Amino acid sequence: MDLEAILVRLSEAEHLLERVNSFKKDGTHLEGSLKLANRIKSEIRFLEKLKDGKVVFKQSHLISTNLTSLTATIDAVEDVGVFRISSVLLNVNYVPKDDPLETQQSICIDIVANKGHVWVKVIARNASALHSSMLGQGQFGDRSLMDVAEHFVDAADQNHVDFKPPRIIFRFAHGLPAELGRKLDKLGILVDGEVVSGFEEEDFGSSEDEEEKGHHVEEYLEQNFDDMRSNSSQSLLSSKHENFPEVLTANLDITTLLSLVSNLCNGGNYYKYGIPVLDEQARQERENPVLPKLNEFLKNKKLIVCETAVKSFQTIVATIGGPNEKERTEALLKKISVVPDIMSHRTLNLKSSGKINKRSKVIFGSGDYHKATTVTANTGYVRAASQNGVQYSVFIHDARALTENKEKDA
Repeated sequence: MDLEAILVRLSEAEHLLERVNSFKKDGTHLEGSLKLANRIKSEIRFLEKLKDGKVVFKQSHLISTNLTSLTATIDAVEDVGVFRISSVLLNVNYVPKDDPLETQQSICIDIVANKGHVWVKVIARNASALHSSMLGQGQFGDRSLMDVAEHFVDAADQNHVDFKPPRIIFRFAHGLPAELGRKLDKLGILVDGEVVSGFEEEDFGSSEDEEEKGHHVEEYLEQNFDDMRSNSSQSLLSSKHENFPEVLTANLDITTLLSLVSNLCNGGNYYKYGIPVLDEQARQERENPVLPKLNEFLKNKKLIVCETAVKSFQTIVATIGGPNEKERTEALLKKISVVPDIMSHRTLNLKSSGKINKRSKVIFGSGDYHKATTVTANTGYVRAASQNGVQYSVFIHDARALTENKEKDA
């Protein structure tokens, strides 16, 4: 047993875990970072068993460890910048276009950045291994990277962000053959990594003068990424130069409708209600008012609400709303178009659960069907849907309750 090598690997793994534990955004762990940490912990447990002799040692255990790919992913997260990243190791659902049975599958996105508009896949294999794989000489069971690339394109086409497919970047931690870069470019996939020379391109049956489709990778990188240097990714992504689409229709859910008419958001945040939930919302409203953010986001947008949402909203206001809240409700509904309850196909396929209930599916699904950004405080549904492979176009705000009738007791 090579104890020294095992101890080195253990030290590497523990350092990786420390790096992942530092991935925090707005004071909380980056979404998916706990999953990444668990993968490292699994490697640590296995290495501990090797060290303690609980597993028969083989040299291949140290060679085939997952630490190489985990290191590449963590390096990429740090290069991109946590502040630009929405999540890591995110699974999204899709149906491969070449599957006659149309079987739904899931694909893992290593890094989701720029509010979901950019997907990054990290490849830790070196250029020589990638070259062999392209020649069909990879290890048995290895999945062709071009097959993976085509599935990424299928998944992006079926999982639009703000109703546009995300841009895909394949980041090569240890270089890539030039021909592989060209093939990925033809699929519309951007390449980040050092192009390694010395591989015979004729092995792939390609032609130098074959017309390449789309824009050149290097031109795109120069135009769209800050401080991108050759053979490096010190700053992989920047949204400054990317023209992300703006959705001009807003679908208002019940939580948003209530916030817009609530007395709490319209000057009533100084009351002490004696009810913990309302007192906490009042404190939050004094420090971080919801209405200015909503008004700014909704400005110049077409406002829609589905039948289910408006009926539920009207019932709540009629039951517990005060006179001013009811007056605001009448004025608000005159500015909003009511649309039928029609769910998007991907929403229909979402399995119901505690957080994914029928009413929420109808509200979010209707917004998705009408290609609208759903404005909501229902983070539970948004998170549950995302965990089940559906990422909606959403604008999130803090929840606010109707409070006018509670003011007289405050």
